[in-house]
Amino acid sequence: MKFLKWEDIEHQGAQLEQVIPPTPKPQDVFTVTFFSSSDGQLRGNSLTHENITAGVTSTRALLPLSGAISPLDTIVSAHTMSTAFGRAVAYTALFEGTNFATLKSSQFFGASTDASADLADLKSAESYSIPSPTLLFVKPTHLTSLTTSILNEAKRSSFILHSLAWRHKFSAIIDGFLTKQSLWDRLIFDDARAKIMGKGAGTVRGVIVSGGPLESSVLTPARIALSVPLVNAHIHPVVAGPVLASHPLDLQTFPVTPATPGSSATDNFAFAYQAPIGPPSINIEAKLTGVDDTAVENGADPIGALFRTRA
Repeated sequence: MKFLKWEDIEHQGAQLEQVIPPTPKPQDVFTVTFFSSSDGQLRGNSLTHENITAGVTSTRALLPLSGAISPLDTIVSAHTMSTAFGRAVAYTALFEGTNFATLKSSQFFGASTDASADLADLKSAESYSIPSPTLLFVKPTHLTSLTTSILNEAKRSSFILHSLAWRHKFSAIIDGFLTKQSLWDRLIFDDARAKIMGKGAGTVRGVIVSGGPLESSVLTPARIALSVPLVNAHIHPVVAGPVLASHPLDLQTFPVTPATPGSSATDNFAFAYQAPIGPPSINIEAKLTGVDDTAVENGADPIGALFRTRA
């Protein structure tokens, strides 16, 4: 085996003709990802500089300018960086200079085969030497587990106060008002959040949910339990950023199922409605085809096939 000194290599390299590297273009392939299709086949995806830039831009646009991502934030992501969206979230954190960490379930290799997306997985970010999280990029199972734990803890502390607090918080959400500084938060929900989320109870200011379908029965309880803006986003393996995303301050609800007989009006309203997943994100071009224009003019909802091109 022959060993070379780095000083000798640098000296010889300085004597050679300088080679100017080609300037990267937006259309040049920057990275690749692999994913399993719906039929179980392994698929590859080439991402250009333009794709990644669009993904970072659309990820930053998930939050309003009044609460934009800043270096003071700490992002915790449940999306592995082997995926296009996971990389976009990581590059967004690098671009903004925020603290960043991923959950245990996002590891590609690990000593344990348990990769359940539950409350324990959400708390795995506490093992890193980073400030308390402010923005959570999680999956629906994480949100469901976190919401259930907080509400159960609130019920356990005082069932009567929980019932009153739920009614008033729910009424405020119906009116389009969301806050975690109300009287009912101070009486019951703040303590429940602190016991479940630790320091994150006072620092988390936004939750972005993606990576699977979100049940209609989760959004309203999650808004009551967390009392922070929620973004419901739809992602795809070949798109770096979100394809569809709701607005964090859009609290309107729409009926999806009929009311359940024998249930209270509050339960029926809370669990039979859900917020829309939102319009197409800024990183794609979308067109709805096959729409019945006559029906739309008569007041019907536009229904058709959504075609999109990624940026």
